[in-house]
Amino acid sequence: MPIGRNRPFATPTTRLDSCRKSYLEPDYPVFKLTKYCPTCGSPNDDGAKFCVKCGAALPPSSGQIGGTQSVPGVQPYGAQPVQPSGYQQPAGGYQPNRFERAVNIFTKNLGLILPMVILFIADIVVGAIVGVALLLIIYRGVLFTSTSLPLPFLFGGVIGAAVSFVSWFLLGIFLSLVVVESRNAVTGAPFSLSGARAEMTSRFGDVLLVSLILGAIGALFSFVPFVGWLITGLALMYFVVVESLMFTQGMPASSAISATYRWLSEMASQDGLSFVILLIAALLSGVPVLNFFTVPYATILLLVYLNDRGSLAPPAPGQVPPSQPYGVPPTQ
Repeated sequence: MPIGRNRPFATPTTRLDSCRKSYLEPDYPVFKLTKYCPTCGSPNDDGAKFCVKCGAALPPSSGQIGGTQSVPGVQPYGAQPVQPSGYQQPAGGYQPNRFERAVNIFTKNLGLILPMVILFIADIVVGAIVGVALLLIIYRGVLFTSTSLPLPFLFGGVIGAAVSFVSWFLLGIFLSLVVVESRNAVTGAPFSLSGARAEMTSRFGDVLLVSLILGAIGALFSFVPFVGWLITGLALMYFVVVESLMFTQGMPASSAISATYRWLSEMASQDGLSFVILLIAALLSGVPVLNFFTVPYATILLLVYLNDRGSLAPPAPGQVPPSQPYGVPPTQ
């Protein structure tokens, strides 16, 4: 049908008005904030200061919608939010977890890896000596003439267990140096390798006992590849706690060994995340070179836990803290 006088063109303005009405205007009811004049009772906009009818001054915004009661939980625009009752802002802002604090302490004291580096060099020297000795024995034929042990058993068993014993024994010695230096790093006390060595020497009898036990565990389970790695990792975590108690609470080795299980049980129940991280770090400490970082970090994490419990304090210069009962913070 042609467009004529009875069917006018749709002007652009008509189309724009139609679009504005369809898309720009909401299709839901809009509630307008309203307040009423206390003099004449006329409705006014919520932001008005004077009545539009009588000119009387209006009270401040009441937060009412259409004269109804104010909506619970809704505050006027621009008002400061109100904190819930009983809420307290944490003092000092964000508080990092123990494992984060241990990372921060470790990154600021990377010299803690020095004892582990020395241990690595010592293990290489021991392995080289054992290897040269075996080559000389084989070359001279002593292995076949002076022993009745089968060759595979001698190489894979006795020699392997001996090397493992020496390696774990040395780890027990150097672990005491890591514990002393880590303790001073956590408490902010000055430390040095020579000072840690002097303190370790003063407790050498206890350190020797712990090192012998570690060496025996390492030698005993050196025959089993995966299970041996798992058990020696657990033993390392246990004896990290033992030596930490020795050098923070002055416990003798025998008392520290018996008290360690209780400390680990409490840590697992109170801070399970730090306990799991400590366990993983101890298991990874069986990997060469990686233990440069995992052993000091595991030690720092444990000492941070002890420090939070008030059970960690550096000894006075040249002194060893006196023995105290389990759970009692050391006296200054």
